[in-house]
Amino acid sequence: MTMESALITCTSCSSLNRVPVARLKQNPICGKCRQLLDFPMSVVDLPGEALDKEISSWPETFVALCVSATCDECARLKPIVEDIAFLRAGMVKICKIDIDAYSDLADKFFIYTPPAILVFRAGRQIARLDGAPIHNNELIQWLDNLHSRNLAEK
Repeated sequence: MTMESALITCTSCSSLNRVPVARLKQNPICGKCRQLLDFPMSVVDLPGEALDKEISSWPETFVALCVSATCDECARLKPIVEDIAFLRAGMVKICKIDIDAYSDLADKFFIYTPPAILVFRAGRQIARLDGAPIHNNELIQWLDNLHSRNLAEK
């Protein structure tokens, strides 16, 4: 698979669909049950207790953005990750988790100061970035490199 296609699991029949990225904005439908495919095109606010289920159910790169409402760096990252979620829709799913509300997750993943960016693939953590990159494009390049490397390993 290349960066030109995305894998999307149908929420109706659980079939895995390969959709060309150029067609993601054209309301793609499931090849098996013909239902509209639903996938996030923006950052999803995720309750902490749903993290494990989301990690295991997303077939592509899953990014958990662990933030705090009082963190200036977290606020600075928001427009960057929103752009990534939109531009990589169907390939990368980004969920935001408030570690103030879910301190058990902060303990589980050893997050001492936000932001922390955890990257998962096939249900396992493959990368982590503590803190915010200085330049906006650094985060985009880092995630693209991880995604490309994982595609090459398939």
